[in-house]
Order: sequence, then C-alpha cells, then structure tokens
Amino acid sequence: MLETLWRDLRFAARMMVKYRGVSLIAVATLALGIGANAAVFSVLDAVLLRPFPFPHSEQICFVWKTDLTRGADRQIASPAEFLDWQERSHAFIQLSAWQTWFSTLTGAAAPEQVWGVHTSANYFELLGVQAQLGRTFLPEEAQPGRDQVVVLTHGLWQRRYGGDPALVGRSILIDGKPYTVVGILPARYDHVYGTAREYDLWMPMTLARDQATRKVDSLIVYGRLRDGVTLAQAQAEMEGIFAQLRREYPDTNADMGIHVVRILDDAVHTARPQLLLLQGAVGLVLLIACANVASLLLAKAAAREKEIAIRRAMGAGAWPIVRQLLTESLLLAFLGGFAGIWIAELGLTALRRVGKAAGLFQIPRLQSANLDLRALGFTLAICVATGVLFSIAPAVSILRRNLSEPLKEGGRSAATGIRARRFHNTVVVLEVSVSLVLLAGTGLLLRSFLRLLDTSPGFRPDHVLTMQLWLPQNKYSDSARTEQFGREMQEQVGASPGVVSASTTDFLPLSGWAGLLNFAIEGHATPANQSAPYADYAVVSPGYFRTMGIPLDRGREFSASDDANGAGVAILSRTAVESYFGGRDPIGQRITLQIPDGYQPWRPSFRMDALTIVGIAGDVREWQWGDPKIPVVYLPVLQNPSPLLNLVVRTRNDSLSAAPQVVAAIQRVDPEQPVFEIKTMDDYLDEAVGMRHFEVLLLGLFAGIAVGLAAVGLYGVMAFNVSQRSQEIGVRMALGAQPADVLRMVLNEGLSLALWGLLAGGIAAIGVMRMLQGELFGVQIWDPVTYACVAVLLMAVAALASLIPARRATRVDPLQALRYE
Repeated sequence: MLETLWRDLRFAARMMVKYRGVSLIAVATLALGIGANAAVFSVLDAVLLRPFPFPHSEQICFVWKTDLTRGADRQIASPAEFLDWQERSHAFIQLSAWQTWFSTLTGAAAPEQVWGVHTSANYFELLGVQAQLGRTFLPEEAQPGRDQVVVLTHGLWQRRYGGDPALVGRSILIDGKPYTVVGILPARYDHVYGTAREYDLWMPMTLARDQATRKVDSLIVYGRLRDGVTLAQAQAEMEGIFAQLRREYPDTNADMGIHVVRILDDAVHTARPQLLLLQGAVGLVLLIACANVASLLLAKAAAREKEIAIRRAMGAGAWPIVRQLLTESLLLAFLGGFAGIWIAELGLTALRRVGKAAGLFQIPRLQSANLDLRALGFTLAICVATGVLFSIAPAVSILRRNLSEPLKEGGRSAATGIRARRFHNTVVVLEVSVSLVLLAGTGLLLRSFLRLLDTSPGFRPDHVLTMQLWLPQNKYSDSARTEQFGREMQEQVGASPGVVSASTTDFLPLSGWAGLLNFAIEGHATPANQSAPYADYAVVSPGYFRTMGIPLDRGREFSASDDANGAGVAILSRTAVESYFGGRDPIGQRITLQIPDGYQPWRPSFRMDALTIVGIAGDVREWQWGDPKIPVVYLPVLQNPSPLLNLVVRTRNDSLSAAPQVVAAIQRVDPEQPVFEIKTMDDYLDEAVGMRHFEVLLLGLFAGIAVGLAAVGLYGVMAFNVSQRSQEIGVRMALGAQPADVLRMVLNEGLSLALWGLLAGGIAAIGVMRMLQGELFGVQIWDPVTYACVAVLLMAVAALASLIPARRATRVDPLQALRYE
C-alpha cells in the first residue's frame, strides 16, 4: 500500500508540473477558501466553543433577573435576594455574588485608579481557581472586621509592584484603607464575566442578613450546578423560589422573572449571531472554491482523455484511475491547505486588530484566537473534505466515458462535450447565486451601517475630550467637599489653553453605563395597574449641554445658582416628555424622584423634594447607537453631588493633544486624584458602531473573494466552451457568420448563465436574509435598491469575464477549426 501510495504521489506531482497553470490556479483558489475558513474557525473556537479554563466549567452558570417590560434580560439581584437564593436553592453546590467598582491605589507609587471586585468568599472556590502565590479567601473573611484582605491579578502585581513575591502578607492602601495581600492570581486567569476589561483587585464581600436590602439590585450572581442537575432543572427550581419570594414580598419584583444560563452562553450571547454569520459566509466561499477547482480538474481530465482511454484499454481498472485522480486532488488540497495556513495567520492578525477596535464588550476572548491544534485539525479535515469533494466530478466523468471514441483519429464525443458543458454551466450558476447571497447580505449591512452613521447621536462628538474620576469616600466623605472639588476642577480646566468649555456628568452617552430611576409627576397619579414613569438619569454640571452640543428644545440649562440653596430643578429629554406628558407642556411642572433605599457606590446624593422642570433637551443615544431612544432625566450636580465624575472638555484643536494640560489642571486641585479612561467622544462612537463595522468589513471581504472566484469560474467555463465548440464556430463562420455574431453568441451564453444564477440566488436569499433581520437598522431585508445594485454588479462582472473568450472565438480560423486533429 505504501509503495502504491508513493507511486500515485509521484505521478500526481508530475501531472501538476505538466499542467502547472491549472495547478497554480487551483492551489491559490483553495488557499483562499481554506485560509478564510481556518481563520474564522479559530475565532469561533476561541469565542464560542472553547470552555472557560475552570474545572467542569459547563456547570458554572449566571443567575439573572429579567424585566421583559423594559426589554432587559440580564438584570442583577439585590443582596437580600441573593441570601434567599443561597438558603433555598438545592440545584447548586454553591452560589456566589460579585460586584465591581473603581478603587484608588496609593502608597509608594503614583496614585492609580483600577477596577476592583467585591465578591463572596467562596468565589474562587466555586470557579476552582488556585492562587499562584499565597491563597484566595477564607470563609471567615466574609465577616465584618476580617474583610480587609485582597487578592491581586498577576498583571497588577507585575506592573505596580515589580512581581515582588514578598508582597504577599504585606499591606497596601486601597481607597485610603490598609488591605493585606493574601494571594496573587495566575497569569492566565480568565474571569467569567464576558468582557475584556481588566479587574485588578479582588476583595471579600460582607453581607449581613439584618442589613441586606431588597430594594437595590447590585449583585451579579454565579452558581455551580450539582452533579447530575440539568440547566432546565435549575431553571425550574429558581422560578419556583422566585415565585415564592414574590408572594412573600409583593412590593418587589412584581414584573420580574429569572433566567439561569451557562457562563459561556452568556458571555457570547451578543457575538454569536455575527460569528455564525461569518462562518456561513466563508463556508460559501469554500463551496465556490471547490466548484471552481472541480471545473478546472474536469477540463484537465478532458485534455487527458486519450491518455486515460489508453490506460484503460491496456487493462487498467476504473478504481486505480479514480484513485490516481483522488490522489492528485488531495495533493492539490493539501498544498492549498499549507498556503491557507499562512493566509489564515495573516487573517487572524487582521481580525484581532479589527475586533479590538469593535470595543471591549463586543467580542470576548477574541485576542486569544490562534491557530492551535484544534484549528489545524479543522484545517486538515477541510483539506481532506475538499479534496474528495472536487475529485468526484472528474472521476464520474471518466467512469462514464466511452473508451473507443478518444482512441479514434481526431475523434470527438459530442455526448461527453455536452455533459462537460452542462457541469461547467451548473458550476457557474451555483457560483453566481452564492455570490448574490453574499453580496446582498453585505449590501444590506453596508446600507444599514451608512444609515446608522447618518443618524445623529444627539450630540456633537468632534473635539470633545473625556476622562473619568472617582472621588474616594475616605477623602470626599460629604457633599460639600465633593461639590467644591467639582467647582474648582471645572474652573481650572475651563481656564486651560485651547479649552472652549468644560463640564461633568456621571454617565457618558454610549459608554455602557447608566442609572435608572422612577419618578412621580405632581398632580398626575399613576394608575394602579401601571408602573411609575421611569428613565435613565444623568447628573450634570452647568454648561454640560453646551459642551456636548446637545440642543435644548425649550427652557434653559442649569446654572451656578442651581445649587443646594436653590429650588430643586430638572431637565427632561424629548422622549421623556413624549412618553409621560401626553402633549401637556412640562415646563414649570414638578416631579418627585423615587429612589429605593440601599447603597450603590456610583449613586449620587439625590435631592428628594419636588423638582421643577426648567428645560427640554434633545434625545441622546444611550447604550448602543441604533437602539431605541429612551427617556432621560437630567439633574444638576450642585444639587445631587456624585462621587463619579466624567469630565467632558470641548477643545479648539485636537482633543487628545489637550489631555496633558487638562490632567495637570486636575492635579492642581488635588495632586492625589488619579485620572483614567482618557478618550474622545469619537472613540465612544467608534466603539458603539464597532461590531457593525466589523461585520460589514469581513462580510464585504468574503463577498469580494466570492465574486472574484465566480468571475474566474465564469471565464474558465466560457474559455472551455469556446475550445469545445471551435469546430461549430468554424462551421458558422464558414457559412457566413460575422465576428460580431459570434461575439454576441458567446456573450449571450455567459450572461444567460449569470441570469440563471441571479434567479437561483434570489430564491436562496429569501430564506438566508431572514438571518440578518436583527442586524439591520433602517433597511428592510427586501430592499430593492440593494438587490438592483448587486444584480447590475454581477451582470457587469459576467460580461467582463465572458468578453475575453468571446473575442477569442471571433478569431477562430474556419479552415483550421474544420480540420481533424
């Protein structure tokens, strides 16, 4: 068997050298198809398929609350609810809670703002994570007075403390308080929550039953299923517990539900549709590549028909010949696969760079995608599958061929020529139809993306610099100090060279952060069967609307007189007015905020008396650009001081170039105050549309490859048909046909194949485009402009691909064509 294999391989190599042009085209075509599939599979494997690196990670779940009335399916839980779930659930071995916020590191090095996490003491035990140095938390460290311990990530340990192993057991200052470092996490620790953000500090959470609130949701809840317990069983149990708690506490969670989901499914819930769409697109590209190579090999088999007929006449069986053709096909496939690995590596590098621009929260674990053994195994499987797939047509053609006809002097088989042309024509129709599907999808996403970019975000993002500050409670413990810092900072920054205006807010548009509140309208009682009006809130300083370029429809902005001594005021967004005032003029009317009891670190000190509405602001895009507009209540920071400040600065020139001056101005007010998240509003806009940009770019690339392959395939088919019909064309010209008639005949044949492909592709698109419905903005899946442009483009490509063979046909010499070989 090895000797036979070696002989077949040597013969296959000689045939590749003999038909080197066909071989090079086939290898290049397969390299594109296989490389694109290997690259996208590597991303799919890293993001969707590869489990988290925890023991039995399939047992680890999130437990979310849901609020379908507000379209929210990933709501966090209150401390009291978490304790109830811990006590009553039997489906989980353990439940653990998790809460993140900013922390300020001080001490020997410069002040630094990092993300810290307070979590249940059993968090790392639930995950099965061991410390690289030291230990994780002990159960007793969840008790008040024993919770001043911290576990550091490997990155922070290296960056700030130089990887000093003696740090374990020593104290560091976090928010002005001493915490003992008890452990260092492994370098490759991958936290569960589906984001690329770095969480550097891990501290135990203390939850006392008598102090746990039920009115403030602040905890993300994890659970590890018991052995043998299914996700459906856990879901049923939690629904029962949740229903029981609703009966016991009817004032809470009236319209809420509960949802148990595995951590991997939750982490990729936003990226899954896009990645599956891309995998389908590259699969179609590979299908076109295989069809092209099959067509090339069939044409090569036609050129070798006399050689194969002689071998069979001398006693060679059908199987050895088919085996030889299969060996040649597999050799081509593996050569294409080797070249495809190089293309895949280049593609992965580009994917990681483009994906990084799509934002931290868009594609988790994308940066870990690489050509590992799983990806190489997938590539090997593709090589074998494609090699077998495109060898079928030549093998079937040889087995069905009449032995005597090729051995005749000048013999031709009309039936064989007709069968070959039918196969080639079918390949072209398939390629054009697949190209139409890919181009239509790309066109719809592109038009949607352009519509999205054409939609105003509600503010002017140009020349706006932003940076974030968190005022630690140990230093800014009362409202007066917080207010004084905000006033002085805004004055210092506003006086800096190149600054037009400066202001602050707690939550920036499109940042992924927002606060929610309910409110009551004075004189308009909420019906018993309806919930109170709700809106996002933003606490802003005077000049915010001018700095951000948010228009005021009516009324006025906040001023310096809107402070603690002045009357309470508020500004509503246009959507809030349309949603809750029913055509009534809101200016001068009063609202009262309804804030649940309980502590949230980002929450301002709200003013709870009646607030007079003094203005109506234009709508601003929140969360994701393109999502439905939501109502917003704006509150003055001088009446609602907040420890979280996002500074917004409008500059005359390049925004980022002004950052050092702005930071220096802040340091003049408080030299120990760290500043972080230095970005422009254009950066936030880019992140908001990053995933859609990612989709359009990649799908457009694959559609372009598909169209190029289809053009090559159509050119090859028309060239093959012209060579097969040279005798017929010679007869036509001998009987008086003009070159223009021959040109028209060949062009018509190519365009008719393209038209059949457009018809087949249009039928296929009816079902396929439904997958894009949720990805489109302002465009319908049956958009006639898109389909018309795609059809014109494909017909133009078909005309160009057919033109060269058509012109070659006009040069056929009738005398030469009519001679026997």
